[in-house]
This record gives sequence, C-alpha cells and structure tokens, in this order.
Amino acid sequence: GGIHSNAVIYPNPAYDKITLNSKNGDEIMQVIITDITGKMVYNADAEGMAAGNLDVSFLQPGTYFVTVSTLNNKYIEKLVIVK
Repeated sequence: GGIHSNAVIYPNPAYDKITLNSKNGDEIMQVIITDITGKMVYNADAEGMAAGNLDVSFLQPGTYFVTVSTLNNKYIEKLVIVK
C-alpha cells in the first residue's frame, strides 16, 4: 500500500492522550511518533496500545508526525501537542 491520510487522531491538538482509528477499519499493527526533526520519540505495536488509546503525556509541546501501520497501508498524520 501507498501512503494515504486515512488514520484519524483525536483530539488534535492533544494534551495527554490520543485515540487512533484507521478510517477503513483495518487493525492497527504499529504506531511510530517522530518529532519534526525525524527523531523517533515513540514506537508501539498493537499490544502496546489499549484499543487505539495512546498516552502522549510525556511528549513536549510541539508538532509531531504519527505513522500508523495497518496490515495493508501506512498513514502519516500530523499531531500537535499542547500543554
């Protein structure tokens, strides 16, 4: 699969927790969060996520990119963290 913006993150901007849904209902296999310099700040497989809920309270305020991998696709979403 190519790269499509199909994943949904809410709330966004986020404060301490986000919920991830893939629009087409594919099971999320992996989530990687990188900062704007491309440094990986978070990496979780499906077992590390409770039903698509992620604790992002450790992230500093700023803009991040969330790469969501499902069985067939990869989505990249912009995430803004506010405190």
